[in-house]
Amino acid sequence: MVDCCCYLWNMITDLSVSSIADILVAITSVIALCLSVKSYIRENKNRKKDENQRIKQQEKEDAIRKWNALYPHRLEFYTSFYDYLFKLLNCNKHRSPYVICKELKDYCAKFNKLTEDSKVLFDDEIYSSVRRVYDLLYAFLNNNHISIEGQAKAVKNLWGKKEDKFTNKLDSLLQEVKNAKLDTDLRNKFLKVFKMEGNKDE
Repeated sequence: MVDCCCYLWNMITDLSVSSIADILVAITSVIALCLSVKSYIRENKNRKKDENQRIKQQEKEDAIRKWNALYPHRLEFYTSFYDYLFKLLNCNKHRSPYVICKELKDYCAKFNKLTEDSKVLFDDEIYSSVRRVYDLLYAFLNNNHISIEGQAKAVKNLWGKKEDKFTNKLDSLLQEVKNAKLDTDLRNKFLKVFKMEGNKDE
């Protein structure tokens, strides 16, 4: 150990002043270069962080603008959907099958339009639930050969005096609509949209 220290001391004392200065300059240059690289890396990280924050902020503002633009249309859709649904589920069953079927065809057309609108206004989950009503109405009309306009005579002949049979089919249709939980599960999905819940960007 002592020999090493002596050797190092002899080596340093043998160096000229200019050689020592060159070594110190070289060491200082290396340190300065390391500090510059470290500073560049830190600045680059900060720049990327700021850019990511700016992008997230922009996305958030875009989402809010989109939500604000769609809100009145969504609210109108929501009101219309539940207005039609309430009237459908509480329809007067003490009428002729012909009158009821004519009304069901009208509801089928309305819910078809609402289904198409829901594609633009809401996510796939809400769209699927809205479409469920249209699908049930369409299947009911189609399966009973009353899906085509101008089939009043066919409807009348199909049931004739079998009012109970028709009422049972109608009850079954309305029960299927109720089983879709549109007034509970779907309503909660709508409310989340109106409160901007479930969207991390919003």
